This record gives sequence, C-alpha cells and structure tokens, in this order.
Amino acid sequence: TIPSTVTEIEPYRNNIFKEIIVSENNTSYVSVDGVVFTSDKKTLVIYPVKNIARSYIVPEGTEVLGKFSFEAGRVLNEISLPDSLIKIESDCFAYSTLEVVNFGANLEIIEEYAFHSTWLRIVELPDKVSTLDNGTFKYCSNLETLIFGTGITSIDYDAFGDNYELQNIHYKVTQQQWEDVSKPSYFEDYETHFNSLSDVQQIEADCENDGHTAGIFCSECDDFITGKVIKIPSSLVLANSISP
Repeated sequence: TIPSTVTEIEPYRNNIFKEIIVSENNTSYVSVDGVVFTSDKKTLVIYPVKNIARSYIVPEGTEVLGKFSFEAGRVLNEISLPDSLIKIESDCFAYSTLEVVNFGANLEIIEEYAFHSTWLRIVELPDKVSTLDNGTFKYCSNLETLIFGTGITSIDYDAFGDNYELQNIHYKVTQQQWEDVSKPSYFEDYETHFNSLSDVQQIEADCENDGHTAGIFCSECDDFITGKVIKIPSSLVLANSISP
C-alpha cells in the first residue's frame, strides 16, 4: 500500500506486484483496479506486472504511460490504448512479453526503447506519430510487419534494429511520400507496399480467406495483415477439399 504521505513516485523498474493499493487520503496518486495513476488519472505510473490478466484496457482519459510502467511484464500479452493517449514514455514495455498493442488514434509520441525486446508481431502506428527514436522497437524478435501512418517523417537508424523476422512494410500513402521520410538504409531490404490497405469490417469466414472475418486487407499481398480470425470447422475444410 502506498501511504498518504507519498507525494512523488520515481520511475520504478522491475516491479513484482500483483496489485498496488493507494491510500484514499493520498492527494497525489490513486489506484484503479490495482494500477497506479496520478490523482487526475492522466498518467499511468505503475502497472503491477505480476497481475494474472493476459489483457488490459487503459482507461479513456489517460494521456501518458509512464517510464518503466509495464517493463519486464511476463504475463500481459495484449493491451488496448485509448484515443486520449498522447505519449508513451521510454522503456514503458521493454523486456515484456507483450504480443499485441492496439494504439489509440491520437498517440503522438513514442519515446526511445518503449517497446524494446517485446514479442510484438505486427506494429500499426497511428497517423499522428511523426518520429521514432533510438531503440523504440529494437530486438522485437517476432516482428514481421510494420504499418506506418500518414504522419511519419523520421525513423532513427536503430529504431527497428536487429529485427530479423521483419519482412513487410506497409505505408498508407504514396511511394514519393515514403521516399521523403528520413529512415535507415536497411529499409530498402524489405518489401514495401504503398497505399494498398483497406479496412474490412465484416466478411464470412471461409477457407479462401483463412478464417479472417475482419481486419486490414492489403491488395498487393492479397491477404489480411491484421484482424480477427476464427477457427474453421474441420467438416467445412474437408467438404471444400473433396468438392468437384
């Protein structure tokens, strides 16, 4: 329990908490479902990384995820960020087992090493993110696909360093605009598609679309990049395989 006398919490690394309680008499911080926020609930300060939940929805109204706030979490796999969120501070999710992040539409700043050494497979950046700093997504060993928003202008050389599974880059506008982005030379090694994405809201799952029912579809790949997938019944697979 954080007592009422605590008025400042420094960025805290490698926490081992399942839940954090803040005294009701504390005027600087508050606990919401065991997660520590500033009293105005605009900054998430510490997430208890030993919490057993596999997913977490950051409350609407949160504007900042604090430094180290989710660092080294080994349980949380998916997080959804609100449209109110503006900034993710450095090392926020570093060394965690985070696999899925759903960014809010108004995120502007992702500081250095924020997602360093996570398990992310796909990163879809919001349109308002313009700059990616050193080590932001470095050593994400499962990262395969990047989707850049329309606002990106500068990518640090080491922002995506040492991601050996990275294969595809999708950019929401034109090739000429992509050429104007300051970026590492190694991006030339990746297959890049321009202005080829569409948001599919709902379709019937079948063998042809690999069970996808909704998500981002790339016309150049002729495939879904993100989205919900349902398991197709084996009877349907069998029927399709023997149909004339």
